[in-house]
Amino acid sequence: VELTPAPDKRLVQPSRFGLLPIIGKGGVKAVDIYSRPLVMSGKLRNSAPRLAIVIGGMGLSDIATKRAIRSLPAAVTLAFAPYGKNLQTQVTRARSFGHETLLQVPMEPFDLAGPGPGPQLLRTQYDRTQMKERLHWHMGRFTGYIGVANFLGAKFSANSEAMTTVIEEVRTRGLMYFD
Repeated sequence: VELTPAPDKRLVQPSRFGLLPIIGKGGVKAVDIYSRPLVMSGKLRNSAPRLAIVIGGMGLSDIATKRAIRSLPAAVTLAFAPYGKNLQTQVTRARSFGHETLLQVPMEPFDLAGPGPGPQLLRTQYDRTQMKERLHWHMGRFTGYIGVANFLGAKFSANSEAMTTVIEEVRTRGLMYFD
């Protein structure tokens, strides 16, 4: 299965953080264009249960990421943390091997000690503007992802007001939220 190369110019807008996803003309969305097509075995019914396998933490170790891209079945989705080096190169490579990709956004955990897992952590204490600004920083790290996933943030995801801000922003950019 070949995936659409990223970035698709219809689905990005330049920003001070890099290319941010947008819904393109005619309602074209990253979640649709960058998704891996569903390939069903002729032996399965259309109503058969489906299972998604997502491996997170990609991009943090160049060696482990390369190994995962090469050795995991193409149907496995790879979720990339925003702090790695060469993220766009790694995501492009993952997509060339048939892997769908997600962006993992660090969100506030219950047991936060110190500054957290890295820069631009989303925290429940921030207002909507601050949250969007930080979310855009993460979104601008690379292109080609179908959605956003929480990275370490149980406290953040338990806060309905904070999560509403994130989910609304993700949706208005043509992405899905994966939890």
